Amino acid sequence: MEAQNSPNPFPRINQKKLESLQSGIDILELWIDNLVVNGIEQLSRDGSKIEEISTRMVDYGLSGIARKLRVIPEKLKLDKDWQEYCAELLAEFILFISAFRNQSKIKYHPEDILAYAGISIKKSEVISSSEGIIDHWILLGTMVDKEENLSIIRNWFIGKNTGIVFLSIDFQVGRFFNSKFFEFNKTYLDTVHFYPSAVKMRGTEVNIQNGIAAGEINLSGIYLEQALDKIAERVKICPWMNHQLFILKKLKFSILHHRLYLVSKNHEALICTNPDSYWLTLLSYSAYPEVNYIAEYIDKKFRILSVCIQGRIIPLKQK
Repeated sequence: MEAQNSPNPFPRINQKKLESLQSGIDILELWIDNLVVNGIEQLSRDGSKIEEISTRMVDYGLSGIARKLRVIPEKLKLDKDWQEYCAELLAEFILFISAFRNQSKIKYHPEDILAYAGISIKKSEVISSSEGIIDHWILLGTMVDKEENLSIIRNWFIGKNTGIVFLSIDFQVGRFFNSKFFEFNKTYLDTVHFYPSAVKMRGTEVNIQNGIAAGEINLSGIYLEQALDKIAERVKICPWMNHQLFILKKLKFSILHHRLYLVSKNHEALICTNPDSYWLTLLSYSAYPEVNYIAEYIDKKFRILSVCIQGRIIPLKQK
């Protein structure tokens, strides 16, 4: 009875939905306990275990957890380090379970917890609950990911006047790709509202009809070391951040064992996931003294989306 009378730590969802999520989390915790006791290797021997638990997560409203679980079979087939990936994913789940149950004590932003669970907030709610920022938005880079029958398009923008960087996400269902195509070196005048989070990174869509030539684009870059410090600061308050973007200057590259790395002044090496067909292009850009590299950070790796040279943004085709 005491638990029922306690205030709802997630005001956006009703009590019935909250109870369903709690039940699903209990099931997820038991599943993790079983893996710990019987060994993570059982995932490679019996694929039905992943399908069963992911289906149950959807049934209880935890679609975000289900989506992450469904990545595991692909990792089993293609990634020799699948055990490391699974161990990190289980650690994420354990942190999520603890944060969900103890939100009032742990103090993570409730919307970050719900977003990780897969409970999205409506665009209309985002707009009605914030003032928004009006600016001339410039496209920095685009990435497309595919999950089964779903295309996820990430467009990164920066405000010409405010310097604010934000992520706009577009979802396309079906085989045919019909996303909005923003142009580089144009500005799009619009008001952007930010989704609630401890780190406001995602914003509402930009109106593609309002594009005009940007003129000379001046971007202010930071060193790789400064980007790593920002990543550490953000992860402390929002450990489930999926994507971040940085404008990096004076980058150094290194190729080792058929992999491309970004190297910091402190000799920290971080994997750069651009295909090897682009390595020479990236290395050649370093000949320009004022080049800025626009890099997306995800899963402890960087990917260069574009470069800014002499006031123009040059995109790299993504494969």
